[in-house]
This record gives sequence, C-alpha cells and structure tokens, in this order.
Amino acid sequence: RVVGLGVGQEFLGHVSRPRRSIKSLNYNQSYVLALGSLEPRKNISRLIQAWSELSESKKVGHYLVIAGGKGNPAVFKQSEDNHSLSDIIFLGRVDESDLPELYAGATAFVYPSMYEGFGLPPLEAMAVGTPVLVGYKTSLPEVVGEAGLAVDPYSVSELKVGLSRLLSDQSLRQRLGRAGQERAREFVWSRTGEQIWAHFQEVL
Repeated sequence: RVVGLGVGQEFLGHVSRPRRSIKSLNYNQSYVLALGSLEPRKNISRLIQAWSELSESKKVGHYLVIAGGKGNPAVFKQSEDNHSLSDIIFLGRVDESDLPELYAGATAFVYPSMYEGFGLPPLEAMAVGTPVLVGYKTSLPEVVGEAGLAVDPYSVSELKVGLSRLLSDQSLRQRLGRAGQERAREFVWSRTGEQIWAHFQEVL
C-alpha cells in the first residue's frame, strides 16, 4: 500500500505577501523560487543554466531565488564559476516559519529534481496558490498531477520553455494556482493517518 504525505495546515489557504524579515531578498523585485539543498539530484545547475539563457534572451523582470543549504559545495562552486549571478539570489537555509510566506510571495515555484521519494515542497507551494514547474521523473508527476507544469529535468531547453510559459502567461499562472490549491487539499496529514491506520487494521 502506498500512502502519500501531507501538507501542514500552515500552508493551506495561506496567501499573504512575504514579510520583510527574510534577509537578502529584495522585495521590490518579483521572484521565482527554488527550494532544496544544493546537491546533484536537485538539479540546480541545469536550472541556473536555463535561467541564465532565459534572462539573456528576454527581460524577465524577476530574480531566481534559491533557498536551501549548500549541501554539495561543488554544485555551488560550479554555479558561481559558470553563470552570471546578477539576477540569482542564494538565500541559504530558511526558517520553516518563513516558508509559507516565501512560497506565497513567489510568482512561480520551480522544482526540477531528478529524483524524489515524495516531494513535499511543490505541494506546499501549491497549497498557498503558487503555480509550480517540476521535473517529470519519479514521484513528482504523481504528486502534482495536472495541477502543475512538468518537464524533462535533464533538458535545459524544456526547463527554459517551462519557466518562460509561467512568467509570460498570467492566465496560466492563475489556473495552475487554483488547481494547485485544490490538489494540495487531497494531501493532508489527517488523511495520511487515516490511511495508515486502515492498512494496519486490514493486516491485523
């Protein structure tokens, strides 16, 4: 039996703008958010490459904000060495209490991971109404369903096109935002507990 994880109540229905308590973030600019430690499977290097190519080809008017621990220093160094970081902010590790507002303040959330056991961050972003772009490998397509965009995480070109679609199409963002909130309500901890208990009862 497979049982999904749940989204915390602090994310469900949260739609406020971010507070000014999160350091290093310029709130005068819009941003696209990525979240996760800098390790190879999170695919941050390809994301940065896609973002760099996109920002070179058009004025996107956004920062790419990458939140999470450095994890693998080699990935961070590679990103610094190979790409201009003028419109990319490495926010570092963020307090969990700040996450709902950080998600809610983003124009879009991108999670191009190549492997996930489940994938809670996209659901958390969806719960606050932020449209998401994910890699279509392993569990993520099953978690996001039709409520987000999914691309090949190994393709820089597809990542770039997905980001461009979200940034340029307000009606798409609004539609995915609503669909994401509906989808996220299917993944709550009370339901997780009920399903696990029912399976225990079945086995007993």
